[in-house]
This record gives sequence, structure tokens and C-alpha cells, in this order.
Amino acid sequence: MLLPEFADAVIAAVANHSADHLAALFAVQSPIARALIGKIPDRSPRYIVVGLRSCSGFLVAPWEDICLRHVECMHHLSTIPPRSAHPSIQQLAVEAEALSNATKAHAEVISLFLRYFTALQSGRWALPYLRILIIDHRRLSQDADRASAAAAAAALSFSGRAPASSGSAGTAAVSQAAIAAANSSHKPNAHTEEFARQLNKAFAACVADRASPIEHSRKWATYEVVGHIFRVYFRLKTSHLCKNIIRALNAADIPPLSAFLRAHQVTFKYYIGVLAFQGEDYAK
Repeated sequence: MLLPEFADAVIAAVANHSADHLAALFAVQSPIARALIGKIPDRSPRYIVVGLRSCSGFLVAPWEDICLRHVECMHHLSTIPPRSAHPSIQQLAVEAEALSNATKAHAEVISLFLRYFTALQSGRWALPYLRILIIDHRRLSQDADRASAAAAAAALSFSGRAPASSGSAGTAAVSQAAIAAANSSHKPNAHTEEFARQLNKAFAACVADRASPIEHSRKWATYEVVGHIFRVYFRLKTSHLCKNIIRALNAADIPPLSAFLRAHQVTFKYYIGVLAFQGEDYAK
């Protein structure tokens, strides 16, 4: 798929309120994504925008920017070197940087969409697209944090060795540069923490929908998003923050839990049970 074809497909999906089609177009691991990035010879933002604007339709805001950031995300992922059994510090540093840049670009996709999503009346149609964005970003943020930690650990291990042990002066210089880059960019769980902030924005966009008829409301994604928030909070060991979400749910004008999908009910009740166990509320 070429950029103009991709843009036309996005235009049609938005016009037809086909979020399933949008999800297929923007899923990071989809065949469409791989085919798209493989046919872009020049991956500069200017070239990408020109390609998108060569479509037969017109990409209204914010979809042009969403498409641009998505392609940038795919570009960064395509630069990750093949993993070997014993990757060098340079390979680990390159992988960490590529995943970090891809995650940041994808975070821009989510931010742009959430601003659009929050302004939608009768936005329930867009929920499948929100779902794939969240799922993809969870995986990207975890992979980016894992790669950053691996690069930093390798840099720490390498820093204790003499530069001469790595071979030539040029190789030593490259290794030292990789060490510096890995150490300077590493902050444990930085991308997962940013993901938590994005999820809170998604939660607010869903639970605060007062303009739409309930059958077309964004509120129907509330418990699905809450499940992702709880999962991230537990991963970050900040499960005490779940209480803020529970208070917001209790104060919100949303359908009863029993009206939501069974999978979302089960996830929510599971975490409520774990929180009750942690608080020694065994009866609950």
C-alpha cells in the first residue's frame, strides 16, 4: 500500500465510521503497516506529508498528523537491528533508541486522537480504534522500557572494563558513545509512566461524555480503559492510585457495571478483589 492509498483508506474509514477498518489500518503489527513502510523510499516528514496529500480525497484534521506520526512510528520500528544471541552494547543502544522514538511517535498518535475523540458526539463508533491504540501502546511502552533497561545494564557492565579490551580505538570510542547514550536516556519505566498518563486522559474522555445519547456514548469504553489503568498501576507498583479511579467511577453518571461487556466486568472485579486483599478486606 502506498501513502496516497493509505490516506484514502483512512478518509473512507472515518467518513463511514468504520473503526474496525481504522484499527486494521493503524495496528502496528498488521500486514498493512509493514507493507506501507516498505514502500516509502524517503521517510522524512516532508515526503510523508506530500505522499499523504497526493490522495484523491482530503485528510481533515487531525488525521493527517495522525497518519504522519503513525508512519514515523513504523519507520523507527523498522530500524531495529535483528536480535542476536549475544547482542553488542551498540546493538542494544540502537534498539533502545529506536523503540523509544517509536513509542514517542505513537504517544503523539494517541494524544492527537484523544483530542479528536473527546470532541466527538456519539463517539461510540470509534471505540475499536481506541482499543487498538491502547493495546499497541502498552506493548510499545513495555518493550521500550525493557530495551532501555537492557542497554543501561550492558553499559554499566561495560563501563567497568578497560577501553583497550574492546579492540581498536575507534571501536572503543563507539562503545563509550553507546554507554553514554544508554546511561543518559535510561529512566526506569519512563514510557510506561507516560502510558499511564495517556490512559487517564482516555478515561476522562470516556467517563465525562455528557453530550451523546447513551447508546452512542463514549462511556461504553470506561471499564475497558479502567482495566488497562489498573494493570499499569500494578505494573508500576502504584496500585494505591486505583482508589482515585474508583472514586471517579462512583461519582460518574454511567450505566451499571452489569451493562458492560462480560470481559470488562471480570477484569474490573479481579482488580477490585486484589485491592481488597491488599487492604485486608477479606469479606469484600
